[in-house]
Amino acid sequence: MAFMLKSYMFSILFNVILSSNIVILANSFHINQ
Repeated sequence: MAFMLKSYMFSILFNVILSSNIVILANSFHINQ
């Protein structure tokens, strides 16, 4: 149970980091053009 919760939290954290990186990349690409 605790392991499932930990992996669930980790996947959420990973998705948040990934999506924020995509937003930053998109913003920098937009600024460069």
